[in-house]
Amino acid sequence: APEPTPRPTPKTTENEDCATDRLGYDFAVALDGATTLHWSLVENGAALKAALVVAGGGDDAWMSLGWGDGLMVGTECVISERLDLPRKYELTSYERSGVDAMPERRQTLTGTAAYEEDGAAVAEFTKLISEPGEKVVGANKIVWARGRGRIANHGPRVGVLSVDFATCDTKRLRVKTVSSKKIRAHGGLMLAAFAGCLPFAAAAAAARRLP
Repeated sequence: APEPTPRPTPKTTENEDCATDRLGYDFAVALDGATTLHWSLVENGAALKAALVVAGGGDDAWMSLGWGDGLMVGTECVISERLDLPRKYELTSYERSGVDAMPERRQTLTGTAAYEEDGAAVAEFTKLISEPGEKVVGANKIVWARGRGRIANHGPRVGVLSVDFATCDTKRLRVKTVSSKKIRAHGGLMLAAFAGCLPFAAAAAAARRLP
């Protein structure tokens, strides 16, 4: 009889905080008590394969992962809303109308998926680290947010961190949000400024080949 096909096993890491049990991914970091980011560098380090998982999110969660220079306005991000496929957006103001989908020619994500898994909301995508006319993923800060229903004010469910995607060297950073008078529903990543950030090496990591 033919030998059975071996089952893949999750990759392990010396940093227990970065271990993932999700097949097809190399690292994971808990963003808050319910949200986990899993990722791998693929295409010889030129692309980020990511999965955002919100425990208990079901089919009513929205989630966002973005990158920028620390200001809400100007952030570029990927958003999945109520299990819609992830798409690329630019944040141009604090208003809901300032959450602008990038034009179709810039909707270059691959491997997109959004589904419910054991009560969790999951959004998966692969994005090139560097694309013409866009910010380099991880060249400065990574910001995330999540909520319920349609995209709206995230409240405290938002954060910022620096991550070396090749090694999972992670630094959590303090978030400073704008006054509540200014936080009308705007969808994802309502951030005025971030402090204490050390730039990290995702751009360099993009040039590295994973073993």
